Amino acid sequence: MSDQVSILVSVYCVEHFIGRCARSLFEQTYSNLEYIFVDDASVDNSIGELERVIKEYPEKKSAVKIIRHEVNKGLAATRNTAFDNARGEFVCVVDADDWMEPDGIERLVTEQVATGADVVWGKALMHTEQGVQELSEPRYKDLMEWRMCYFRFTEGLVMVNWRRIIRRRLLEDYHIRHEEGLQIGNDKQLMPLIAYYADSFSSIDAIVYHYERRNPTSRTYKSSHGEYDLFAHTREVESMRRVIRFLSDKEPVYLETAQFAKLEKLSRYRTEALQNASREGFEIMVNYIMETSAIYREHIGWRTSSLVTGLKRNYDISRVWIIGKRIVKRLLTFKD
Repeated sequence: MSDQVSILVSVYCVEHFIGRCARSLFEQTYSNLEYIFVDDASVDNSIGELERVIKEYPEKKSAVKIIRHEVNKGLAATRNTAFDNARGEFVCVVDADDWMEPDGIERLVTEQVATGADVVWGKALMHTEQGVQELSEPRYKDLMEWRMCYFRFTEGLVMVNWRRIIRRRLLEDYHIRHEEGLQIGNDKQLMPLIAYYADSFSSIDAIVYHYERRNPTSRTYKSSHGEYDLFAHTREVESMRRVIRFLSDKEPVYLETAQFAKLEKLSRYRTEALQNASREGFEIMVNYIMETSAIYREHIGWRTSSLVTGLKRNYDISRVWIIGKRIVKRLLTFKD
């Protein structure tokens, strides 16, 4: 019998999307599936919509489990609840406002059987108000290159855990779970650990997943519409710190890669704080930078003894500097 795959869906206030998601999962061409939906104390009719769709597929009812949180615990805790209740050889995470291609799981399983890989992924289509864009992960030549990409906390599709099947034994044997309390950036904490312990990976050149960016309640929608919370970066930084803590007794090359990557992102986030006139965000990022040892700070030009470092730590001077650069740039553009 083919290996069972547990499809894990976190549900919170997605009544307008859950029907499409559930139908795409119940209509998978691969049959050896269990479905675990975890309701994070939704305040809308998400579960009512889900139960209505389940009735359309009576043959799937015995394979469906709905678990309810009594209080809202957040995405990380909800996914952990799903992990804890999964029994399949592999798990596949699906966001409740997304959906899968009908043969998505079958294609991933077919590749896994052919290669024996611990993790297999495919491509995705991102749906926005501007249109549809294909998303794909780089092709890695070996395990080392794959892990190094994750330890650089690469942005975009690379770090998400959906549109994959992951051998559940990795989660259990190495006690890999999301860090609860990290509602943003929790994939950046989870996927590097999976990559570190996995013995093999593979990918397919096919669309298996659809990523919804038109849900007005989602963080990604708010980000693309100028409503992104700058302080979400602090939570992303916390996920990076936890990965670095994990790597502290592992191979030095991985630890150094993660340290440098964290600092480069902090430097960029600090600039974003300046551009958005956020003193609090700026000061948080500077404090994160300064907690890192001098040898790593020098990588981004923050030498402890330099006057420049002192100026970079001053919000008002830095604001004047960045505004001044903008003015000069505009004058030069106007002159041309």
